Amino acid sequence: MMRATIYSLLAAAFLVFAPTGLQGQELQEKETDAVTGTLQPVLEKPLTGTGFPAAETFEAGEVSFRGFLKDEGSVAGAVALAWLDMFPQRDYLKLRPLAKRTLHVDAPPGAKKYRGDIDRTVAVRGAGTPSVSQAWASTVSLDQLVEWYGERHGVDFTTYTRPIDGSNGEEVMTVAHGTLRLNDAVVTVMLWNPTLSSKGTAMKSHDRSETTVYVEERGFRHRSALVAEGSDAVVELTWQVPYSSLIERASLRYQVDPFLIAALIQQESGFNPGALSVDSAMGLAQMIPTTAAMLGVTDPMNPAQSIDGGTRYLKMMLRRYRGNVEFALAAYNAGPGAVDRYKGIPPYKETRNYVRRIMSRWRQKAMGDHRDATG
Repeated sequence: MMRATIYSLLAAAFLVFAPTGLQGQELQEKETDAVTGTLQPVLEKPLTGTGFPAAETFEAGEVSFRGFLKDEGSVAGAVALAWLDMFPQRDYLKLRPLAKRTLHVDAPPGAKKYRGDIDRTVAVRGAGTPSVSQAWASTVSLDQLVEWYGERHGVDFTTYTRPIDGSNGEEVMTVAHGTLRLNDAVVTVMLWNPTLSSKGTAMKSHDRSETTVYVEERGFRHRSALVAEGSDAVVELTWQVPYSSLIERASLRYQVDPFLIAALIQQESGFNPGALSVDSAMGLAQMIPTTAAMLGVTDPMNPAQSIDGGTRYLKMMLRRYRGNVEFALAAYNAGPGAVDRYKGIPPYKETRNYVRRIMSRWRQKAMGDHRDATG
């Protein structure tokens, strides 16, 4: 697989995605200054017919600091987008953004975390929101970081250097980025030197002592795995149900699978926010007044309060029964006292049917074609 400059994009790196408009355009190869011995094409003129605006608007010569990063973020996004095709929705669920997720790649030795978010100008653009991202400042040179990430994680970088606008060719900026699949995640690593200022708008007085390291990951969970709680439970809800945004919000807050929340609500109320049972259970999550009061739910008929309170209570039961979903559901229906008394699902026909129906619907909607994988 030939390495390409950033502006030749995926047309060279992923031939299966390359538009026919790239054919016949001349590229001149030379050794890159950043990675000795690596051949990479140099564009002599703008490309046409690529389908990638960043390539077609390329102009040789000086470039603004932010503009260069913005263009490279767009190119990195195009590469990441192609890698994402390896995770079709029928087989995978996308992990939603969560700050406490663990990256698949390491920070360079001695690197310091950036405080706050990296400027969104330089984010990997056009590939959707990452599951997790992190930025560091490193005193290690960009060349050494390229080598370190290549040896440690197998990242294959494309590196490009441009003179910075207004410097009369005396100041240059180097950007490198690489994308690969690690386990069930698409990982993009971007490196640039000099680094950004604290506001992300300029260089730090042309200081080259720090190189910025920026990592974005887009993670997935295979549908053959059922995960009720924890970071891998926070996935995109592909099941089209009412109040899906409220369900995803509760999923993120309590780290409970949104498919499980939706299956519970469908069983409890059929998504009717005004549902009222004979034993005074109310709303979408069918909370009785004492449970609602304990959870601080002042209006059980309010969809937002009901979904949040119901998910919180389900999370409490999952914790109480050490992640046993069937016990947690039985406790939601019959009360934890009954589950404790029988040391499992109580022998009540209603409760046993309740647990069976929710588990069946959860598997069907979350696992799809893989629902028989765990029995």
